[in-house]
Amino acid sequence: MAPVVVVAQREDKPDLKRQKCALVAEAEAAAPDPPLAVQKPAHSGEEWRSNLRGDEGLVSGPNGERPAWWWTGPKPTPGTAGVQADGTITSLPLPCLATCTRQQALEYFDNTWLITEVLFSALQGEECYYRPPYHNLRHPFIFYYGHVAVFYVNKLRVAGIHSGPVNDYFEQIFEVGVDEMSWDDLSKNEMVWPSVREVYAVVRGHIETYPGLAALPVTWSDPAWAFFMCFEHERIHIETSSVLMRELPVSLLCRPPQWPAYHPSVADVERLPPANDLIAVEAGDVTLGKPADFPTYGWDNEYGSRSFHVRPFRASRFLVSNAEFLAFVRDGGYHSTAWWSEEGWRWRTFRNAKWPAFWVPEGPQGLHRYRLRLVFEVVDMAPCLPAVVNQHEARAYANWLSAKQGLRGDAALRLLTEPEHGRLRQVASRDAEGRCAEDPVMKLSGAAFSKVANLNLAYGAESGVDALPPTAAGFHDVFGSLWQWCEDRIASLPRSRGVHPLYDDFTTPCYDGEHQVILGGSFASTGDEASVFARYHFRAHFYQHSGFRLVSGSGPLQTSCQDSPPPHVGSWDPSTKRTSRAAADAAAAEALQQQLLSGYGGEALLLEGGAAAVGLPGADYPARLSAILLGAAARLGVPLGSALEVGAGVGATSFHLAAGGFQSVLGLDHDARAAAVAAAAQQAGTVSVARKDEGHLRTQLELPVPGGAAARSRVSFRQMDPCCLSPELGAFDAVLLSGVLEQIPSPKAPLGRLTGSLGLLKKGGLLLVASTFCWSERTAASQLWLGGTADAQGNPVRSRDGLAAALGPDFELVQEEDLPCALRSCGRMYSMSIMHCSLWRRPSPRSTNGGHRRHSPHRGHGALATKAACSTIVITAMGTRGDVQPFVALGLFLQQERGWKVLLAVPPEYRSFVEAYGLEADDIGISLQHAVSASPQGRALRTASALTAFQATRDFFRLPLLESWFASVRHQLLQLRPDVLLLSGFVAMSGAGALPQLLGLPTRIILAYTIPMSPTADFGMPLAGTGFTAPAAWLNRLQWEALGAGVSQRLHNPRAQQIVDEAVAGPAAAGSCKHSSSQCDGSCSSAGSSSHTSTLSDGRTRRIVLGRNLTPSPAPTIYIYSSALLPKPADWPAQSHVVGPLLLRRCQAPQSGAADAGVGLPAALQGYLDAATRAQLPVVYIGLGSMLGTVFEADEVRRLVGCMQPAVVTAAARVPLCAVIHTTLVPGSSDKAEAAAAAETQAEGSGSRLAGPHTRAGQQLPTFMLLTTPVPHELLLPQVDFCIHHGGKPSLVVPCVPSSDQSFWADLVHRRGLGPSWFPVRRLTVERLAAGIEEGMLNLRQYTAAAEALAVEMAGEDGVAAAAKAIEAVLAGA
Repeated sequence: MAPVVVVAQREDKPDLKRQKCALVAEAEAAAPDPPLAVQKPAHSGEEWRSNLRGDEGLVSGPNGERPAWWWTGPKPTPGTAGVQADGTITSLPLPCLATCTRQQALEYFDNTWLITEVLFSALQGEECYYRPPYHNLRHPFIFYYGHVAVFYVNKLRVAGIHSGPVNDYFEQIFEVGVDEMSWDDLSKNEMVWPSVREVYAVVRGHIETYPGLAALPVTWSDPAWAFFMCFEHERIHIETSSVLMRELPVSLLCRPPQWPAYHPSVADVERLPPANDLIAVEAGDVTLGKPADFPTYGWDNEYGSRSFHVRPFRASRFLVSNAEFLAFVRDGGYHSTAWWSEEGWRWRTFRNAKWPAFWVPEGPQGLHRYRLRLVFEVVDMAPCLPAVVNQHEARAYANWLSAKQGLRGDAALRLLTEPEHGRLRQVASRDAEGRCAEDPVMKLSGAAFSKVANLNLAYGAESGVDALPPTAAGFHDVFGSLWQWCEDRIASLPRSRGVHPLYDDFTTPCYDGEHQVILGGSFASTGDEASVFARYHFRAHFYQHSGFRLVSGSGPLQTSCQDSPPPHVGSWDPSTKRTSRAAADAAAAEALQQQLLSGYGGEALLLEGGAAAVGLPGADYPARLSAILLGAAARLGVPLGSALEVGAGVGATSFHLAAGGFQSVLGLDHDARAAAVAAAAQQAGTVSVARKDEGHLRTQLELPVPGGAAARSRVSFRQMDPCCLSPELGAFDAVLLSGVLEQIPSPKAPLGRLTGSLGLLKKGGLLLVASTFCWSERTAASQLWLGGTADAQGNPVRSRDGLAAALGPDFELVQEEDLPCALRSCGRMYSMSIMHCSLWRRPSPRSTNGGHRRHSPHRGHGALATKAACSTIVITAMGTRGDVQPFVALGLFLQQERGWKVLLAVPPEYRSFVEAYGLEADDIGISLQHAVSASPQGRALRTASALTAFQATRDFFRLPLLESWFASVRHQLLQLRPDVLLLSGFVAMSGAGALPQLLGLPTRIILAYTIPMSPTADFGMPLAGTGFTAPAAWLNRLQWEALGAGVSQRLHNPRAQQIVDEAVAGPAAAGSCKHSSSQCDGSCSSAGSSSHTSTLSDGRTRRIVLGRNLTPSPAPTIYIYSSALLPKPADWPAQSHVVGPLLLRRCQAPQSGAADAGVGLPAALQGYLDAATRAQLPVVYIGLGSMLGTVFEADEVRRLVGCMQPAVVTAAARVPLCAVIHTTLVPGSSDKAEAAAAAETQAEGSGSRLAGPHTRAGQQLPTFMLLTTPVPHELLLPQVDFCIHHGGKPSLVVPCVPSSDQSFWADLVHRRGLGPSWFPVRRLTVERLAAGIEEGMLNLRQYTAAAEALAVEMAGEDGVAAAAKAIEAVLAGA
């Protein structure tokens, strides 16, 4: 379920929990609210912090108590809402809808509401609510707190019980939650969050008065069903929120005094569990499913009926315990691919998992001593508690133990199946079909469950595997303590009731073969979750309160998903009666060939063989379909910026869209094979097709991709479920739904993602829907079709009308037509589809906010929004790709999210890189990188010492760099007359910021730096090259003053007069100097009369430009580094903004194709890392390759590389480790051994070699691997433990460039406890490097803890959003 979130920036933010509505104020005599702190904490660069109000009231008291205002519904008073005499809360029984009174419904509602508030009272401080999680796969906790409240309002409105919104804005942003799918751009950082008190009052009022609650029984079709749907939905989130809290740092939590007590077995840290023998279960019959007339609420997947004759099997008496799982960990189970599935091993490697997620290591890894993380705290490990793992880990353990016990084939250990779980249950009575006829949770509260099962909040954590009574057959915890992973995928049962109209996508999108069944409930499962009918599901990598039980079978696997009825999402086919795998693969391959021929063959090749003679229509369908969209865009003036095709198949239409002018096209398809073929076509430029003519006769064709290389460079493809389109994709000028609605289980799902605050289609954009409207029950339940059915009165509902109704008033119909599409089976057999093509436009807003993101109606920034929507910005970026890419991220955000016109002026070698992202680019002039590497002055600068760096820098900037930069900026200013000119790095320091004023333009100037450039007493000037700070604040100030002037002197060019004159008036009006820019040495009389400005970021100019009385006003500045690492100094000016890193979002792949998609580490490297993991050795990464080649001459590079290898060997002799050394070998090396290594590398094609074999943990493992080719750091760094690099892990930073900012950051890394003390690379020796590595290894745990803590802080930063906010504020005059 994709989140729908609106960014808002209100000054009058509604206070969390305290905004009392009049209804509650009249009804309750609550204690007065404590006053809010007036002063907001001073933060910069982390926009989510704008929600912080300095409110100390969101922290529990000394005994965990909360003040009266905290409780927005009932208060935790004994005897009320499930609160017991000892003050702890438990869950009430699940209501019987045949007998439930209004009062019982109120009590159940109050119990549900209060459990949520007790759980959330564990969060200590307002930061817990607003800080996004470290992995960015979830919303912050305030979302989950508000989501359950909003769900009540929205569902009661849909049911017709509530007539209007309580708060329309909040009901939009909180509407849809997130399952475990990888949503990773949740736009969470600038959210404004609500009070939920008024929701409680509204819902309670309806329960008290709604007539339908008096008409019993309440059934599936009654509007009152919505009340119980809301209750059970909230209870699901109680459990999932408790899991998320289990992932939070314990320092942010305090166990609530109302939380249920733990079972005594949690504290029994000495006792080992009894032997977990397998108990034989005889063959027998089981019927799954919940009867339609059962008198409790149920979710859609529970209903139906399916019978199995279950073969005899043996199942473990207990859930697998921590003690048992520890043996797997100690035996290297996490380090051997033998036990893991392919997907499971990829997950383990990606997460670098070495033990279960909730085990907390204590002491060195080799000791295997662990404590246990519970929801709110870390406790000593109780061996008899069940192990909490995901399904990948559970299966790996089963495979390992099978090998240990010699079990193979059907008898090999595995997980339970759903039918087998049915055989373990102790059922009191059954109905005529053999289904359960009683449900204990209807009678037992959590307190009553405490003697029989750990369910319904009987206890506050999992309990010992033998702590509670077994069934008559001897099985413990068939229900309760932890959910149990099963082998089954979630699937519909025969005779299901279908989907409920109030919640049609609860389970349906998960019928995809990717979601595993979990059964039995956990200690935190309440209400319907604790029911015997509960069937829940998560992906195999997901953590829930879940464990597992082992089974040894006697025959082939029988699961509930085999031969299950539709719907089935995507290509999932659970049929056991399908043809052989080979035949199915052959049929799929043939279908793919037909699609390729239809897409790329053209009319002549597609129809050759008789069809052309009879005039068969339907050829060139992709070209004709794209022409509809392109033609409408031309007529209506819609920009050909970005386009999204959902259902792109083999990609032909996407290429036609790019060939027709779209600057970027993204094609999505659920079928991995089709997406892979499209991506291959994008790379190769051709597709190979074996056209079937007759029988075995085929014609081999090599077909070109439409549009050639230019079009291919603007197209990329991804696999994605059309029902779950991620908000990370951004907004597009055009969206094409290409034959996809009839192929998915929820046809309205992609339509619902088009609009709203995170909609896929920009306002003013075009939507083209192509569909056969050929619906099938196999794919989607009929109640979800857009048409092809009859309404309640028997009138036909046509799909075209259903499409219009689903799109609603947000779209205007532009045109409709029918378009034939032909597929060729052979020369005389074709299949024909007549596609209904309807073109729609999302109207531009008639308000003044100009087509970009809609804001909260309470927000007071209308003028700012209006200005931004029609504004232009020129961004200069000088340096390497690392200097350019951050501003690509900023430019994309401004263009796509804020509606700006953006131009990036970059070095010539990066212009195509920028344009690949769909941004306009221009040359900035001479490349700084080229000048450094190619000119004599550049070589002198590279080899300068600290003493000669000043003169070397000054000589370097006598090159015609400034001329080219100034001329470029002048050209862009006069051509575009931008509203904002953003100057970064050296261009910002060059004085180009004076040009708009000299040219008489009103352009606002903003400077951008990756290093601090405003004077402060807190630390020294980064360019001093002396480290982070001087011994005293006044020395820092002195350094800034002295070296600030030095920056101006370094950039001083004797030709400043001519440079600036040319930039202002153009070359024709230049001064009297007749030399070319490359020849002038500054000796001309016209060249020395004055100098240009070097502007520091506080706006102070070191000179008056050209001697004129023009002093630029202080320049606003954005700093693109993390404020978590280096907070903004208190003495900096207000218009200096530390915004955080400017990072490309995962959706923002270059339109030239996802070149890096699917690329992994070289096999040799990955094998080496895996071997080190199995040997339990920490891995050190030394990565200075590109810096060495740029800064030093060949002889010095050889010396440094020659130090690295023996240093690693020396360190490895002192402390256990392995290392990866990554550096470029010097071409033409005279070192024979080195040349041989390079030759060996090239011969192997791996870019790596092993050296220095040593025996580690009983196996031969080289001490280090030498890499000489680039590898993706995002894949490598998560698998290493320590770096000699520039970040990403605990690091020893070795600065390469003298008199640069590298030593500043190196010193800061050490001072923050992230790595050892630093030294410059010129002082690198074998012993010094070995000592640094040794220090890193000995203090690795301390450094890692500091790095992880910093990562949590940095996770909440959204640099591009913060930078955009600062830019718009400057433009608005704020």
